[in-house]
Amino acid sequence: NPQVQKFVHVYHSFRKIPDFFFVPLYAFTDSKLPTYDLFISDDNLQKLNARLDQNPFSAKLDDDNKIWVGAEFRHGDYVEGVKVRYRGNLGGHWNSYKKSYLIKFPKENLFNGMREISLIIPSDRKYFSTSLNNYRAKKMGLTVPDERYINLTVNGADMGVLMELEHWSQEWVEKLPISPLSKLYGTNDELVGAVDRSETKSIYLTQNKER
Repeated sequence: NPQVQKFVHVYHSFRKIPDFFFVPLYAFTDSKLPTYDLFISDDNLQKLNARLDQNPFSAKLDDDNKIWVGAEFRHGDYVEGVKVRYRGNLGGHWNSYKKSYLIKFPKENLFNGMREISLIIPSDRKYFSTSLNNYRAKKMGLTVPDERYINLTVNGADMGVLMELEHWSQEWVEKLPISPLSKLYGTNDELVGAVDRSETKSIYLTQNKER
């Protein structure tokens, strides 16, 4: 129903009403989370939004509509032009005010040694499921991307807390204490449980025995 779709933002806002009880805890304390500032021009925002499906509930964002646009990224002394796009296959990542992003940094000026980072709305990972699974993976001797939580602003507007994960890349592999020729194995999340929770695959590394 097109009329119902117009209220999707209100629906997600009402879901946050229980957060009111945490106001006394955080209203008078400073956040210790790092803050990332992202600046995207109006024209580029329109380009990103024009590729989104008009149905915010059952929509999927296919690869042809995952376009990159230019932006500026700031954190501390790091100020650089970057490429940015919406991330995630399902509408939950971008059908509300708070969205998930994928940011790509220039090769000649990596951000904290990272080429790409995913900024994911925590609710998509049930707030702690990814952290728990990565903890289990480390206990089994597997290698997983580093993760942390950050505050994000977009064009000066506070987007709140998002989960940061280094997007798997050659730069990520080369930082690990293993051969840079190691093979990456993963699962297709679209085929697991018939629900695609994200476009980020479960990545496991194994030493390349042929080297």
